[in-house]
Amino acid sequence: MLTGKDVAEILKVHPRHIARMTDNGDIPFTILGGRRRYAPGKIVETIAKLRVPQSSAVLEQIWNGSKDDWMKPNAAALFVGVDRRSLIRWASRGEVPHYRLGRNTFRFRKSELECMKHK
Repeated sequence: MLTGKDVAEILKVHPRHIARMTDNGDIPFTILGGRRRYAPGKIVETIAKLRVPQSSAVLEQIWNGSKDDWMKPNAAALFVGVDRRSLIRWASRGEVPHYRLGRNTFRFRKSELECMKHK
């Protein structure tokens, strides 16, 4: 069983976002020891149910141990050498390879951004 913090780390979002989703009934949980706990299988099902494009594949890859390759927008923008807003705009237009874990939650793979890196 996972804690809210564990789920937040897997999805690379703030733990408070997981708490909000739980309060809204979007993520099923169990109470163990007076704390919310999440089953890994239920997390994958929930993401698929929310119909977030590509997120279940991203979750499975992150779950299998390739966490170091995933970057949040700020880190990805620093890596590439551009402004964060530009990177998000390009991702929204489909000009940059990216993955969405929610409506406004972008993740980038370091290996896919290598070719864009400014020297």
